[in-house]
Amino acid sequence: MSDDEVPEMPEKSNRKIALFITLLALLFALAELGAKSSQTDAIAFNVNAADAWSFYQAKSIRQTTLRTAAEGLESGLDPAATGALVERQKKQIADWRTTADRYESDPVKGEGKKELTERALAFEHHRDDAMEHYHVYEMAGVILQISVVLASTSVVTGMLVFVWLAALGGVVGVGLTGIAAFSPPLIHVVLSLLGGH
Repeated sequence: MSDDEVPEMPEKSNRKIALFITLLALLFALAELGAKSSQTDAIAFNVNAADAWSFYQAKSIRQTTLRTAAEGLESGLDPAATGALVERQKKQIADWRTTADRYESDPVKGEGKKELTERALAFEHHRDDAMEHYHVYEMAGVILQISVVLASTSVVTGMLVFVWLAALGGVVGVGLTGIAAFSPPLIHVVLSLLGGH
């Protein structure tokens, strides 16, 4: 046998490897689907967090404006003015201060700065969770894609070592897909056990 000749695997083996490649491709597609879904969730949560922070900022501006107006009107009260005018001005000052306080916290509507902060932070937490799912799904997808290439290479080269490497990659890819779906923080434990970060 010359160096240019590659030993061919039996036809039956090629069929099994083709089915194995199909399985790996399916698993890769599922990992990519999970990654895309997680990425979409992360984007949506990020938009919601940005909206909540924008609403918070608008409330802060309104609150500052009302407090400034109340202080300005209060400092401009004329002691020589008629009682009715002073009473109307004092009522206006009290109304502005009540509204400004409601902008700080409004548990009834859930739109005070306190509630908006809690909402924005919750959206940011969900965004970060979704991104963690996304990153682990992406790792799984890359490993499964490499496994498809390795299994395909075994058909061309006739070397079973590529099938075994593809199988190992498939197991790792499936494991990572499971981690991505159910407990992405577990990846940090796995990496630390393997001597990673």
